Parts: sequence; C-alpha cells; structure tokens
Amino acid sequence: MNKVSNLILTAALSLGLASPALADTFETKRCVNMGNALDAPNEGDWGHTIDLSNFAKIKAAGFDTVRIPVRWSAHTGGAPNYTINPRFAARVDQVLDAASAAGLNVIVNVHHFEELNEDPDQHYVKFVMIWHQVSRRYANRPSNVYFEIINEPNGNFGGNQMRAVMTGAVQEIRRTNPTRILILGGENWNSLDALPSIPKINDPNQVYTFHYYNPFEFTHQKAEWTHLKNSGTVKWGSQSDRDQLNREMDKAARFARESGKPLFVGEFGAYQKAPYKDTVEYYEAARRAMEERGLSWCAWNFTATYPLYDSDRRRWDTQKLGALGLSPNGITYAPAKSRPARPAPRLSGQSIDDAFNALRSRLPKDGKLMTRPYARDLKFYGSAQVRPVADAGVPSGQAVEINVSRSGNPWDSAANAPLSEPIRRGDVIVMSFYAKALRGEGKLNMAGVQLNREPYEPLLAKPVSLSSEWQQYYISARASRDYAAGETAYTFHLSGATQTIRMGPLFIVNLGPRADMSSIPTNP
Repeated sequence: MNKVSNLILTAALSLGLASPALADTFETKRCVNMGNALDAPNEGDWGHTIDLSNFAKIKAAGFDTVRIPVRWSAHTGGAPNYTINPRFAARVDQVLDAASAAGLNVIVNVHHFEELNEDPDQHYVKFVMIWHQVSRRYANRPSNVYFEIINEPNGNFGGNQMRAVMTGAVQEIRRTNPTRILILGGENWNSLDALPSIPKINDPNQVYTFHYYNPFEFTHQKAEWTHLKNSGTVKWGSQSDRDQLNREMDKAARFARESGKPLFVGEFGAYQKAPYKDTVEYYEAARRAMEERGLSWCAWNFTATYPLYDSDRRRWDTQKLGALGLSPNGITYAPAKSRPARPAPRLSGQSIDDAFNALRSRLPKDGKLMTRPYARDLKFYGSAQVRPVADAGVPSGQAVEINVSRSGNPWDSAANAPLSEPIRRGDVIVMSFYAKALRGEGKLNMAGVQLNREPYEPLLAKPVSLSSEWQQYYISARASRDYAAGETAYTFHLSGATQTIRMGPLFIVNLGPRADMSSIPTNP
C-alpha cells in the first residue's frame, strides 16, 4: 500500500464506531435490479438496452425502487481527473430521470469495477474520482435517489484497505451530499457472512447491504460464467433448504439489530436454468423470510438473466412476480396459505408498508392511497409547537409531537394540506391515522377531509378523543359530489384544548364507488 493509501487508512480507522442509524428516508421495501445494461462494458453488449417506458410497468406492478448498476469505470478518461464520458453520463441521467418520473426510488452504484478488485493500490484514486463526479452531478436530485458505494468487493479488494477506500469515497460524497442515504456492503461479494467487514463510519444516513444467492449450487446452476456451467440439475424446496434460509435470515436480522442500521438485500434470485417450479418457490420463500424480519429486498433481475420480465414478448413472468407478492397491475400481498391473516397486527415494529397492508386487509376492497403516509410529511399551521420525534410504539417509529399551550378556536392550529387526487361523486373515502395523548384532554375537535376553501364544507369529519396509548382511528364517508384535484384537504383541528399529543402515519384511501361502508372499521 502506498503513502496516500496509508493516509486514507489512518483517517478511516480514526473515525470510530458508527452512530445510531437515522436513514429514516430510506423508503425501499420492494426493489428490482436493472442489470445487464449500463453495467455491461457498453450498454447493449450483453443483449439488453434499458427501455425507459418499462419504469411505468415496474411501478404499476408494485415495486417502489429500482437499482441501477453502472459500470462508470469503463467510461472515463485518464489520470488525474478520470473524467466520465459526457455521453455516457447523459444516458445515465436519462435513465434516472425516467425512473424518478415513474415515481420510483432510485439506487445508483459503482458496478463491475473489476480493476479495483484486482489492484486496489493502482485504481482507488480513480474510484474516489468517479464518486467526486457522480456525487456532484446528482447533488440536487431528490432524497430518494440513493448512492451505493461499491458493488461486491472481491479478490484483492478487502480488509482494512477496502474499508479505507470506501471511507474515502464516503468522505468525498459528503462534501456535496451531506445527508443523502449511502448504502455500504462488505467484502467477499457482499456476502452475508461479511457484513461485519463493512466500515464503521460515524455517519447516521447509511444503510447496510448484502447479497443472497444461497445455496449457490442452486441459484447459479448451469450459469456459463461460473464453475457450475456444466452442473447437473439442482433442486430446492426441502425442509432442510427452508431451514437454512430461515437461519440465515435470522442471522441477517440479528446483525441489523446489533448494528442499528437498516439492512437491504441488494440482490437475490435464481438463474433461469434452475427448475422453474423450484425457482418460483425460492423467490416466494426468500421474499417472505426477508419481509418477516423487516429486511427490504431487490430482486435480480428485471430482464435478460434471472428475468422477471420477458422483453421480447413484453410481458411479466406472472408466477415469479406473484412469488414476490406483486402482480402486473398492482400489489396483491396475498397472505401465506399456511398462516391465517391477523385482523389487528401490532403497531410497534411495523414498517409503513406493513401498516398499509394491514389496513387494506381490514377494508372491504382495495383502493388508491391519496397521501404520503409518513408523519414527517404532515403540514401544520398556527401557534402549536410541533417537532418530529422517534417513537417505537407507532408504525415506522416516527411521529410528530404537538404542544398546544392554550385552547381557543379549534382551528387556530391544525394539520392541513390539500389532496392532489380528484374525488368522484359516490367514492368512499377512508381516513385512518395513528395518535395518542400525552397530556391534557387529548381532543381533536375535527378530523377529516374538507373543501380546501370557504365555506370549508366537510366531505368526512368527526371529533376524536385520543387514548393515552397509540391507537389507530378511522373516519369514512361517501362523496356527495365531484371534487377536482387540490379541491379537498385533510384537516385536524388541534387547538380545542390545552394538550400535548402525538400523531403518526396518516392514510387516506379512495375505495371507489362500490365499497360496502358497513364493513369499514370504526374507532376504538
């Protein structure tokens, strides 16, 4: 290792242990990789070019995120600047633009930097200079564009040297992206067992990742680029196979708890030459095992190898997609056949998606979510003091605390923001929110949806008395007329009492005109 490498190593190892994870804007739950395109030596070399129109299909199927593997290292000039080819960078921009326009979170990484794996001393400066350019190029992108530092370190790139070089890249990114979520994995191809090798950097906005292709003899059987290219057929699905999967996901979940970092399975899947029935069962079992332990995941791959989508026929593999809990026209989330659905799951420890799926299971039919449900996205006006707080008792673990120091007109302080979706006459609208009282009366004089201008007539409205424990509350009504997008707003009147309350996620769902209101839950 040369002198400069030693300086980076000294700086990296002096940073100490990681602080507790924040990363509360990492909204990925169900992701698909867009591999074999921008990660090829040149896009198209591996028989696949990204069709930008497919991002809308990916979103419609229920994925929330796409991971974009990029081989930046094949498209740079020489030292010392290693300038990224402008045409290639513009193509990556185009892909990111299309994914974001479709409403997807985006993960962009450094992929297939094989030279770094072979000779880190020779190529680590190029690696940091790539991130110098990429981080500046995307500094103004939305917060749901995430950076993944390096894909699958392997070969000679490992140990303290890997941690030092990755730390140097993080430091470079933080010059222009101080709070963007960064994703870090460990050595040995981002393996599960190598999670402890991830550099421990004092930086709260980090997510840890690993890749899961166990058992390798099944997931990579007959894969031409591996030692298994001439293997026989390997089956999967025995009790021993399932026990191994659950043990390894337990291990991952334990690491997530101990590290305090969100954990993301950045790749998993089985090669298309594996037995099809076993492959479908593998996808479903792996996906369920991850979700049951609170791990977000990203299937490899959208198309080409390990395909979920047939680009030639322009259609999804519906069985594989169903195994992921998805369908071509929306999320299905069918419960496991062996497990009865639970009508009232716990509130603590749930993700936002878990909470939404639990709500959907209690409604008479599926509907369209009309709001971003996160408590941090609630908008307030008036004299009440409002601050975000962590609270493990509510889904997502995030809430807002509202202190009303004196009572007055109930609407003197309120949570209020317009709804960007239209509502048609006859549509059944359901509002469901989480709240609790800390001090005082715990009184919402009105909670509901109303006209967003005078005379502020309510579409649905009800006074709510809050419990001292977290509760989920429901209000519903059928629209008596049409409302244009932005013509209605959610409203919570807060100043009807001197009080301190907490509010959690808010869901407003349009069930359409054919919903049986008699089966909508009522307040506790």
